[in-house]
Amino acid sequence: MIYTSGAAAYTAGDYETAATLADQMLELAEREGNPTNLGPAYVLQVDVRFVRGDLAGAKEHFTCGLRFFEDAAIWPISVAVWKLLELRAGTRWRRASRLGA
Repeated sequence: MIYTSGAAAYTAGDYETAATLADQMLELAEREGNPTNLGPAYVLQVDVRFVRGDLAGAKEHFTCGLRFFEDAAIWPISVAVWKLLELRAGTRWRRASRLGA
């Protein structure tokens, strides 16, 4: 539930709320120690920190979460591939909107 709310806030551009929810989710996931929750918690941290310009924090959380990102039991495709596809889609969208297409 926290991930969904955090992702919704992130998508809506409410990065302050998304950051708060990302912190809460990571704290809870670390307390539980469940890899199924730790993976998404780190993904949300990376996304929020990146969009807010905290590149060092994004890198730190990516590095910490890397072992969870490649777990096929958690992710049907690896997070690295997912993020690459997400980045390419965003680049194409920006290029198309800049060209007025």
